[in-house]
Amino acid sequence: MKQQLFELFKKRFACHLFQADRPIAAADLTYVLEAGRLSPSSFGLEQWKFVVLTSARHKQDLQAACFNQPQVGTAGAVVVILAKLADMDPDSDYIRRLLAREYPGDQ
Repeated sequence: MKQQLFELFKKRFACHLFQADRPIAAADLTYVLEAGRLSPSSFGLEQWKFVVLTSARHKQDLQAACFNQPQVGTAGAVVVILAKLADMDPDSDYIRRLLAREYPGDQ
């Protein structure tokens, strides 16, 4: 199993140019987003928000802010992950609500 994992890592590839006229299937994009949404986080904080950009204009605007990397403009969709920094303040309502949750077996 370990060897198989390393073999997969060795084959990874960072794509720097996409076919701009090939959109991502909605079902595939939904699947990827759901996997990200369900990813575990420390203490279940889920301190992120996903923003999906699919319009050419929005991707071009983002590309300008990303050192004009071509893959940002040619990707079928770009997922921007935003950190909820204000919510991570220990005194925030968000943290208080999370800390007040009861978990199975907490009786």
